[in-house]
Parts: sequence; structure tokens; C-alpha cells
Amino acid sequence: TPEMWAKNFAGATPLNARKVRQFRRTKEFELISREIAAGGRILDAGCGAGDWVAFLEKAGYRSEGCDYSAELLEHTRRTYPHITWTQTDIRSMPYVDATFDGIISWGVIEHDEHGPGAALREFRRVLKSGGTAVLTVPRDSMQHRAASDYLYNLKTKPCAFFQYLFTPDELRDVVKAEGFEIVEYGTLPGAELALVSPRFAGHAPPALARVANAFVARLLSRFERYRVMTYCVARKP
Repeated sequence: TPEMWAKNFAGATPLNARKVRQFRRTKEFELISREIAAGGRILDAGCGAGDWVAFLEKAGYRSEGCDYSAELLEHTRRTYPHITWTQTDIRSMPYVDATFDGIISWGVIEHDEHGPGAALREFRRVLKSGGTAVLTVPRDSMQHRAASDYLYNLKTKPCAFFQYLFTPDELRDVVKAEGFEIVEYGTLPGAELALVSPRFAGHAPPALARVANAFVARLLSRFERYRVMTYCVARKP
């Protein structure tokens, strides 16, 4: 629900020098800076706390964000009042055709129970010809399924739908099916404690879990089996 996402991001730290350094080192920024020219207009579709929007503005882009949580956007507007924020469902956005040079969307399109097609078609509509979408979704793997089963109690009590998982090939195929040209796809470096030990992740005190998660990320991110996210870079013809 919109309220759940607002609660999820309530404790987020605003963009600071440490986060800027972290973002600059990511595979995501490497892809953005390679495929979308500086000065281009970029939309973060499902922007959450808005950190990436603020970072891209500092990196020389004309960036803005949208999200469907009104409560969350109230927070982002207070934190970054000089940036444009729009409350909208990414499956039906208020922008005119061919508005953006680029779209980013981190871990959003997998949350539609009907699949990502509606969001992808809307991304294609609002992109300019030759515009680029850089997308990430959770990776489908035995480790991710086991962690989800444990952490969300899928086997012991009824749950509302939360998200789909995708292999890199599956993400490529669903994006291509909506009329995009595939530029690149794969898995992102980055391991999480929940995929290594969901029981410990689910019960450890928050401070200890953060330390353990940082250790796991540093030690295991190079191993494909523990990678959390799949990405796809796609261009509108």
C-alpha cells in the first residue's frame, strides 16, 4: 500500500556526501552516464525517498521523480523542495508523449500482480525516440525464493501479492515484448544477508543486522548466486 512504502522510507537519510560517493560507484550510475547524455531529462519512476533524483541533479541531469504514495512525496518535497515531484501510478502517468530522455526505475515494476507490461508500455510512451530506460527487479534464484518463503511466511499464512522475481533472460524478454530494443542486461553486484541467512536476518537486532549485511555485501557480492537484483537497459526505437 502507499502507506506501507511511506513507512518503509520514513527513516531514510537524505542525500549526503557519503551517499553521493556510493551512488557514483554503482553499476546503475555507470549505465545511466553511459547511455543518457548529461543534461538529459530523467524520470525516476517509483522514486521512493528521492535520493537518486537528487543525486542525478548533482550529476548534471534534469531529474524529477514520481511515486504513488502521497505521504512519501510529502516527505520528499520537504527534503528536496527545489525538485519536481509528481504523485501518480506509473501505469498511467500525466506526462505527454516523448517527454523524457531517460527513465530509471529501481525495484518497482515487479509489484504489479498483472505483470510489468502496463508500466513498460507507459515508460515507452513518455520516452523520446532513442530514449533509454534503465530498470532493476529482484532476481529469481533458489536463494531468493527460500528467503522470501521464510521472511514473508508464504507457506504458513495467506499473504497479499508482493512481487515477482525475474531471471535476467525473463526481464529481457518482457521488456523486449513491449517494443524496446535491448542494450544490455544482467545481474547487479550486491549480496544481502537475507539471501545468505534469512533466519538471522529476520530475528537479529537491527544494529547487528546492519553490520552483518555490510559484511555479507563486501564478502559475497562477486558471487552470482547471492546477487539480489537483475537489470535491463533498453532503448525506445
